[in-house]
Amino acid sequence: ERRVDPHVLAFQDSAWFIKGYCHKTGEFRVFAIHRILEAKLTGKTFEPDKELTEDVRQQGPFSYHEVKNIKLACSSCIKKYLVEQPLHKDQRIENESGREFTLFIPAMWELYLIHFILSHGGDVRLLEPKPLRKKIAKSAERILNLHRG
Repeated sequence: ERRVDPHVLAFQDSAWFIKGYCHKTGEFRVFAIHRILEAKLTGKTFEPDKELTEDVRQQGPFSYHEVKNIKLACSSCIKKYLVEQPLHKDQRIENESGREFTLFIPAMWELYLIHFILSHGGDVRLLEPKPLRKKIAKSAERILNLHRG
């Protein structure tokens, strides 16, 4: 049980969230509405935090690490998917050969980028930024170890 001042209501990843001030922890937190069992009015008021509202409007309710200047080598079999459902409004497809192409993405949350790469089972290879390749390899190793034997 906790008292929360709900500053922002946001929809992301097919779910509704509240980002607000939690009086129990003394900080701003994100709460999934589908997990809230009961809500009661307290009669207390607060002024919505305009900076928080603008931040959520621009970045979403979660504070994910953003990766910039992404370059991916992609198998031609996923091109249709990327054209129909772009990962970024300013993404560019270049260097097409019969078998693969290069995808440039200005920015993306690291969590979603890693998920995208791993979910395509070898049809996407990260070219840039190179430091992120180790993190992807470790995630792939964990998956492989869980599914051996």
